[in-house]
Amino acid sequence: LSYLKELVRERQENITRETPSEFIFNLVTNIGYLRPLIEEETVENQLSIKNLDIFLNKAKEFEIKHREDTKELPTVVDFLDYMELVLEAGDNPAQAELEDIDTVNLMTVHASKGLEYPVVFMVNLVADRFPTRNKSDVIEVPDELIKETLPSGDEHIQEERRLFYVGMTRAQKYLYLTETGLKMEYVGKVAEEKKSGQDSLFGVTSPFRDPQAISVANLIPQTMSYTQIDTYNACPLKYKYSYILRIPTLPNYALSFGTTMHETLKEFHTKRMFGKNVSLEDLYEIYERKWIPLGYDDEKHRAERFENGKRVLEEYFNKHAAGKDNIEALEKSFNLRIGGTNFFGRIDRIDNLENGGVEIIDYKTGTAKTQKDVDRDAQVTIYAMAAKEALGLKPDLLTLYFLESGERVIKKGQFEANPTIQCGWCDYKDICPFAYKG
Repeated sequence: LSYLKELVRERQENITRETPSEFIFNLVTNIGYLRPLIEEETVENQLSIKNLDIFLNKAKEFEIKHREDTKELPTVVDFLDYMELVLEAGDNPAQAELEDIDTVNLMTVHASKGLEYPVVFMVNLVADRFPTRNKSDVIEVPDELIKETLPSGDEHIQEERRLFYVGMTRAQKYLYLTETGLKMEYVGKVAEEKKSGQDSLFGVTSPFRDPQAISVANLIPQTMSYTQIDTYNACPLKYKYSYILRIPTLPNYALSFGTTMHETLKEFHTKRMFGKNVSLEDLYEIYERKWIPLGYDDEKHRAERFENGKRVLEEYFNKHAAGKDNIEALEKSFNLRIGGTNFFGRIDRIDNLENGGVEIIDYKTGTAKTQKDVDRDAQVTIYAMAAKEALGLKPDLLTLYFLESGERVIKKGQFEANPTIQCGWCDYKDICPFAYKG
């Protein structure tokens, strides 16, 4: 009881110092709300985690919008007033759905309109089931009162065809069209086998597992990004919490600052690509508009990083304002399949080179790396493969641009041979022109 009293007192003191998202996150952390949800992996717990994530994102969105309108960060009271107005207006905030966390959804074709799923099964495609029997309406509607164009020919069949098309186009990757087999009658069988008391689904007759239990393996993302790989290498459990269970976290100032700089430079170069003259004052205006104020230690820390960002942009502007951009693409998304896994990402900038190749540029707001570190960096390697395989480009230079120091560390997009005695065991020794002959 004394702990709860102290917790309430502490929360009351912080109600004017913390942003809404910070207050909510610290509250659920202090009361131990997340721990039991993590320890027992069930559908209900997954929904609870997802709902908390949705609520925190709602608070973060409010904080950004409030600052854009008032130039100040909102308090918890501001957020509560906002949520009260939302509820009074009848706008019930969205809740997590079962399909968000890995489940099978059973629905009619009508109910599936507007939705998409990776895998779709259309079942019972037999006469009198799909298409269904034509049943006349209880009350006939005169044709002249129907505004839409009536189908020609058999109206019922035409409508069923439209429904069938709707069902098929719900599938993103795989579509299964199934039918039922004929029912066979066996007469005069002396000893009929005892029928199983369990229904069979696709030939599976073993007992179903607890419907509340979920398999973490089924939640593992089917696509990967470099950030996910980096997280897993640092700590596999952190990867599970972040990308499998998707446990919400507080905003991180490094991520907020990095996103601000990326978005600022994207708009800066986009305007220049379309022939607009962008001054340093214009760049500052973009920066202030893109500024994300979340995750900083306090107002002093936030102000220091904001001024540091302006200094970084001034140096960047002085280096690039006079020159002419030769940009092929900005924020170019890609999807690359490597060894059975889909890798996705976004390349900050692609510049054309005079030799017909391209330079892959990735902006960094952290500490500059050494040339040795860059040469071993997996991210630029993946980006180079994506540029070549997925985008059809020729990456000759791979550049990490460290904005705060102004350093450019370049890795050549070349794959030179390293002939050694090990060539004798190489799978490609017969086709490699540089294979060591000894």
